[in-house]
Amino acid sequence: MDSTGSDGSQNAKQVTCRATMEEGGMDQVRLRVRLEDVNGNVPTGARVLLQTPEQEISWVYYNSVSAMYESNLSGLTSGAYTVTVDSAAGNSLLSIPMTLLSATPDIITLQDAHGITAGHGQNMSGSCAVSAAWKPIEGATVYKGTVYCGAVTAFVFSSSTNSFMIPPDTLVGGRTYNLSIEAQYIGGDPYLQEHNYYAFSYSESPDYFFTIE
Repeated sequence: MDSTGSDGSQNAKQVTCRATMEEGGMDQVRLRVRLEDVNGNVPTGARVLLQTPEQEISWVYYNSVSAMYESNLSGLTSGAYTVTVDSAAGNSLLSIPMTLLSATPDIITLQDAHGITAGHGQNMSGSCAVSAAWKPIEGATVYKGTVYCGAVTAFVFSSSTNSFMIPPDTLVGGRTYNLSIEAQYIGGDPYLQEHNYYAFSYSESPDYFFTIE
């Protein structure tokens, strides 16, 4: 887009700014900014700044290996983050809405279609459906559930609500499983096509162990 200089004049130079903010381990968030001028070249000497919702500003530095401007961030809060680009090739401004999930989606109930609940001295049946429910997390856009049998992934599902029904005969009798729920916030577009930003954060539940008869 065209940008306006400090004197109010129009600057015809254009720089496209695309950015991702992804939460990793240890509450770290990685910011990656990709710049491209009208000829498809990457400006390497741009001044790239990140402004937090608290109006704190930090530099984002160029990484010659990835050809992106990158920064590892910690102690962030939810809100709009602004990336400002100033370069000889042109200027750009990008706002990234980010939600950090502070609570964990603890599993509330795990029960088969016969009404037998895991953890109450009885084993659920794998021949019928098993319903799972967990604590809803404010700001989560989707939940990912994974059922493990030892180190092997037995079943994976996703849900837009805080419950899911595992189909009959998915779980094998005589085995012990553990269920883990991951609440996710996904903003923007992971392919950076419909939106010029992608934001991701998550929160995991403790493992919930149960046995199928």
